[in-house]
Amino acid sequence: MAKRSGALRTKHQQNNAQVSREWMNGFSAFMEVSLDACVLFDENLNLLSANSAAGRLIGLSNEAARVAVGKNIVDLVPDVKETGRYEKYLSVVRTGEPFIADDIVRHPESGDIHLSVKALKVGNGLAIITSDITQRKKVEHAVREKEEHFRALIENSLEGIAVLGGDGTIKYESPSVKQVVGWEPEELLGRNMLELIHPDDVQNAAESLERLFKGLEQTASMRVRFLHKDGSWRIIEGVARNLLHDPKVNGIVANYRDVTERQQMEQALRESEDRFRNVLDNSFDMVYRMDLETERYDYVSPSSERLLGYTPGDFIALGPGHAASLIHPDDVDMMSQSIIELMAPTDQEHKTRTIEYRIKHREVGYRWVADNISVIHDDRKVPVAVVGNVRDITVNKLAEGALRESEEKLRLMFESVTDGITVTDLEGKIVQVNDAALGLHGYDSKEELIGHNAFELIAKKDHARATKNLKRTLKEGFVRDAEYTLLAKEGKEFAGELSAAVIRDASGAPAGFIAVTRDVTERKVAEDSLRHKEEYFRALTENSSDFIAVLNSDGSVRYESPSVERVLGRKPEERIGDDGLENVHPEDVPEVVNSLARLVQNPGTTVHVQSRFRHKDGSWRVLDGVVQNLLDNPAVAGIVANLRDITEQKKAEQALRESEHNYRALFESRIDGAAVIDAETMKVVLANPTAMEMYGFDSMEEVAEANLVDYLHPDDRDRALKAIAEDLFEKDLCRVEEFRTLTKDGGVRWIAAAGTRVEYQGRLAGLVSFRDITEQKRTAEKLRELYEQERESRQQVEAEMKKRVEFTRALAHELKTPLTAVLASSDLLASELHDEALETLANSIRQGASNLDSRIDELLDIARGEVGLLQLRLEAVDLSQLLRETADIMTPVALQRGLPLVLALPVSLPPVRADAARVQQVVTNLLSNALKFTPLGGNIRLGARQRGSTVVVEVRDTGRGMSKEEQKGLFEPYHRLDRDPSGGLGLGLALCKMLVELHGGQIWVRSNVGRGSTFGFSLPLEAADEHAIESEEERKLWKVLIVEDDQEIVSVVRLAFQMRWPEAQLISTSLGEEGAELVETENPDLVILDLGLPDISGFDVLREIRLFSSVPVVILTVKADEADMVKGLEWGADDYVVKPFRQLELLARLKVQLRKQIPPGEEAPIISGSLRLDPSTYQLTYGGKEISLTIVEGRIMQHLMQNAGHVITHTRLAEAVWGEDHPGAVDSLRVYIRYLREKLEADPSHPKLILTKVGIGYLLAKPV
Repeated sequence: MAKRSGALRTKHQQNNAQVSREWMNGFSAFMEVSLDACVLFDENLNLLSANSAAGRLIGLSNEAARVAVGKNIVDLVPDVKETGRYEKYLSVVRTGEPFIADDIVRHPESGDIHLSVKALKVGNGLAIITSDITQRKKVEHAVREKEEHFRALIENSLEGIAVLGGDGTIKYESPSVKQVVGWEPEELLGRNMLELIHPDDVQNAAESLERLFKGLEQTASMRVRFLHKDGSWRIIEGVARNLLHDPKVNGIVANYRDVTERQQMEQALRESEDRFRNVLDNSFDMVYRMDLETERYDYVSPSSERLLGYTPGDFIALGPGHAASLIHPDDVDMMSQSIIELMAPTDQEHKTRTIEYRIKHREVGYRWVADNISVIHDDRKVPVAVVGNVRDITVNKLAEGALRESEEKLRLMFESVTDGITVTDLEGKIVQVNDAALGLHGYDSKEELIGHNAFELIAKKDHARATKNLKRTLKEGFVRDAEYTLLAKEGKEFAGELSAAVIRDASGAPAGFIAVTRDVTERKVAEDSLRHKEEYFRALTENSSDFIAVLNSDGSVRYESPSVERVLGRKPEERIGDDGLENVHPEDVPEVVNSLARLVQNPGTTVHVQSRFRHKDGSWRVLDGVVQNLLDNPAVAGIVANLRDITEQKKAEQALRESEHNYRALFESRIDGAAVIDAETMKVVLANPTAMEMYGFDSMEEVAEANLVDYLHPDDRDRALKAIAEDLFEKDLCRVEEFRTLTKDGGVRWIAAAGTRVEYQGRLAGLVSFRDITEQKRTAEKLRELYEQERESRQQVEAEMKKRVEFTRALAHELKTPLTAVLASSDLLASELHDEALETLANSIRQGASNLDSRIDELLDIARGEVGLLQLRLEAVDLSQLLRETADIMTPVALQRGLPLVLALPVSLPPVRADAARVQQVVTNLLSNALKFTPLGGNIRLGARQRGSTVVVEVRDTGRGMSKEEQKGLFEPYHRLDRDPSGGLGLGLALCKMLVELHGGQIWVRSNVGRGSTFGFSLPLEAADEHAIESEEERKLWKVLIVEDDQEIVSVVRLAFQMRWPEAQLISTSLGEEGAELVETENPDLVILDLGLPDISGFDVLREIRLFSSVPVVILTVKADEADMVKGLEWGADDYVVKPFRQLELLARLKVQLRKQIPPGEEAPIISGSLRLDPSTYQLTYGGKEISLTIVEGRIMQHLMQNAGHVITHTRLAEAVWGEDHPGAVDSLRVYIRYLREKLEADPSHPKLILTKVGIGYLLAKPV
């Protein structure tokens, strides 16, 4: 078996070897015919065979290839291991996994050859099949180069390329899109192109694309505005082609470019053309263009009608021939010659010449014109058109003629003037002189002076001054009346006077000097003589208390002496040449004119004048003097007035006259009797009408004949005479004495008299004033009698009142004794009964007894108060604590009736000096009334606040309120309302009034039907605290805001406050917007507002303030225009002060506005935009509608409006409404907020009125 098995195996191996040889022989035959290089290796990578294609590939002959058989691949390919191919080939032999790769080998002749190498396992060995892919690689390289070329073109092109899908989505964008519209290509992929096109261009672009998509057009041109990445719009021009049918593209291909700058340039070009056209059409010159080929005008500017009276249409219709016929005959030849020269051949593209000629206007004759003619040639140098610019120079031509005439006149004047005239250059060299200058300096001809320096004609001692004046002339343009010592030809000196001026060239630059000189030797001698005389008379006139004036014959002032400054306050030279009557009082002018007229008619005469003259300060001074006519006197030749100021004398005389008149009028008009008594004779020397009437005298003569002693009552005569002699004449004591006197008819009158010692007509006398007190004496006697009667009556009444009080006290005792048993029994009965009906009856008995007990106490208090027996136990009282305790007592009663009682107190209140029990009694009574008259669903509010030196306590309800009629007598005893459900005696409010007034306070009521009632009373603070409060209020009583950008005005107002209103605090800002914010945050009492602010208008500030505040606003501005004043007041200003203003006026106006503030017992309305809340009634108004709020709703709304735009937390809002430590306040707040929202949002016409919940609290939107 073993042998057989071995034989079989050997045979099997032989068979396999045979098969392998056959396969290898077949493979070798395949290799020889294959175009690819085939190489066989054994399992150790030794070469078995290679076909001829392999030899050709690597440059080996067949013989060399056979020699290599048996060699290892490492020997054949030295770098096979370094490239990692060796391991890969072994892996193919081991695993049978083929290996494919590209390679490059170097051919000895052909160079590098690109190969595709595939290694696979064949039998136990390795076959490597290699294909020459050099040509394919070259083609691929060429394709890549072309792709790179086109990609570079596309990426660097100024135009963009985009491919759009069928729905307009961008599928491809060339990189140049960033240069065009700033986007990266990948930023646009997937976006719809229409999203990036300007909204105004989208429709046209969408319609063009739709036609492309539908195949209606193959191409479409578009110009649209495309969104640049920086947000700007760029104008894009492009062409889109439909290549949806091309599978390589499958889209719309768009080529586009940015034409924004080009379009802007086109627009600028059009605008430039329009501007030039507008310039030509509106030019003062006439512009025309004539086509030489058609010999017709193709343009004439509109100014032709103004220049020549022909419209452009006239010129175009009539043609150049008609225009030529209008040229002046004398200018035709010159014009023709000029045109011929212009038409001559030339190398210039344009040939221009200005021709001046006369041309006939259609209506006003010939006009001189300057025609700037240009001939335009074509490329062949042939004239094709003529362009002309015609300007009217008629005025210039006339001016040239006038200039020539003027020059001739000046030359004649230069030569004929008597003063010497010298013309020099800037260096002083003489270039021209007139004959008078030659004679002045003793020269015979002009040649002797021309070319010499002008300084040779001035003495050396004056050269420095002349040089200085020369510089001054060059700087100021002229020098007048400079005096020098001049030189004649032979060197002789003489006094001269020189005036010089600068000569300027056409450009205005200095070109030389012209000097005018004259000999003033004789004048200097006369002046010296006159100067000595003037000094003498000036010394006389300047030291005189009077002043002298000299008038010309026409009344003008020629001279006034220096003392006029002392008399009338003006310099002597101020009125030289003015009308002498100009400063005479208008009422005195006729009399002065008449006096001067008489004076002028009579030479040498003198008149007396007294008149009022205006002082320089505006006052009138009375001048007195004489005026003399010296017109015929050649030394004066005028009217001379010597005047003296007698103003003070006139004032003293007038004052004396007025004093005498006033005293006389006072004496005569006194309602008391007045008389002057002579000390020696004791007779009345003067008496007023009252005195004469009192004693029955008809005239002063009758009085003078009477003796004073005879008219004194015998019983009072000695006392009266002693008082007159001692008190009046000796001691001059003004003492009132009462005594009786006798009248003319024998009647008796009581008088009260007093007197003083005076001097009358040079004699000692006494001025006695007396009054008839007869009726007073009688009245006094009657009053005394009545007083006695009243005293007896009062004693009787007091006795009756005491009996009444005793009776009331006894009655109260008799009522309270059994009432005590009723109260005690009802309390015990109520505590023992368990039957509900019986318990109710017992409680009713107890309540009725308690009410009866209260009314008995009230009756007793009223009775005591009426007779002044009601006493207070005053002490320092903490009013806040007292009100809290009272509220705690009354809260159960309020809750029992279903009414909330709200306590609204400030953080602290100053102590008051009061009877705590009585104050609590008043508050309890007011709260009981409020609970009594407030229906279910309403509420009660108890509040207090400090106001000045008092504390105000108020109880407010939401009942039906009271009319004005019902409020009458409300605080009187036994006054009851018809609808009072309690049926009381009507003593409660009367007792409250009595108790409050005993404390020194006041009580009041404010009520309107349907809006509830507010009862309030005030209590004075303790004296020490009151003084402290007043001092504090004096320091910071008012807060004033000034909105003004001029800091000097702010400083002036601040200083005025410090000096005249120290109790006011001033805050300021220069900006309007900040001012409006300060009104909201600082809550000032007054606002001073300037209209002209640097950021916004003062009117805008005023309008913003009025959105949320009613603070008084006083406008402070320089605008005195009535329209601005009315506008300011209509927009809500309270007053208007115009700059410049006086401090006292401004402060007075501000204080007037403060006095208009809310009166005691009332509160200012709260305003926020269109919302207005009355805190006294909690009536909310907006949009012309009114909403009634409960007290709690009103308190909530009040704090929301006062903090509009700001969040108020739940806790803070609850404390503002109910105070601190109120259990369940936040939950209650949410309920009330819900009710408030329902009321406010029920009106759909005002959706902006919104209360916004923001998680931690609430806010009311700030008004816009």
